[in-house]
Amino acid sequence: MLVWAFLVLLIGGAAVIASYVLKLGNSGISYFNHPMWLGLPNPAINWLVLFQVFAAIGFLTSAITWVFWGGPSGGFLSKPVILELVLFGFFVGAITWPFARTSILSALSLIITAVFSILLLSGSASETNPRWWVVLGWTLLCATTVLGDSVTWISRLCAVGMPR
Repeated sequence: MLVWAFLVLLIGGAAVIASYVLKLGNSGISYFNHPMWLGLPNPAINWLVLFQVFAAIGFLTSAITWVFWGGPSGGFLSKPVILELVLFGFFVGAITWPFARTSILSALSLIITAVFSILLLSGSASETNPRWWVVLGWTLLCATTVLGDSVTWISRLCAVGMPR
């Protein structure tokens, strides 16, 4: 077991969940009706939430595999310091978004999360013997962090602006 990776993932994951609960969960508004959806129609929200669930499953599958059955073997993420930096960047972007007060900071936090998600996916694919379920897990994460969050949400942000 990679103890340091377990701690990074445990603390980072808990911090992401806590940041969303603090910002979105304490608003008294249903997650599906929250203003941070920027007026997207409910069917689109329902699909994006479904992909968020897939992303969480993918993240957990890949992260648990790396922690308990060995981290990346070969490729750029096989160097612990690189993997730590990539995980740190991912978590910083994900934790920052709920608290961003301006359009620029919101967009930047989503872009940071997307870039580091892509690095997790590309790092898993560049392993000496890529494990298909790890690549699939990071792909599911990227479907949400890159397309659902960065592309869809930032496009909507440009169209309607930040909620007050």
